[in-house]
Amino acid sequence: MNEPKRYSFHFETDLYPDLVRWRYTDEADHAANVHKTFKPKVSDLVIETKLDGKLKTQIRRELLEDILKEDEV
Repeated sequence: MNEPKRYSFHFETDLYPDLVRWRYTDEADHAANVHKTFKPKVSDLVIETKLDGKLKTQIRRELLEDILKEDEV
């Protein structure tokens, strides 16, 4: 069975020296592309870069703040 194509993005943070690769969950990806009023939650973000759990959580929260801040503009 073929895997669906997933778009991934990169995020720059002061918490990690390299770019962090991330994507939306499959459900959130559909909602983000179909609904103009979609606002993601932390659980909608998947960090693909291998990180320890605590750092991954901190980066997901920072990423969400950044996404929501851009939506306010």
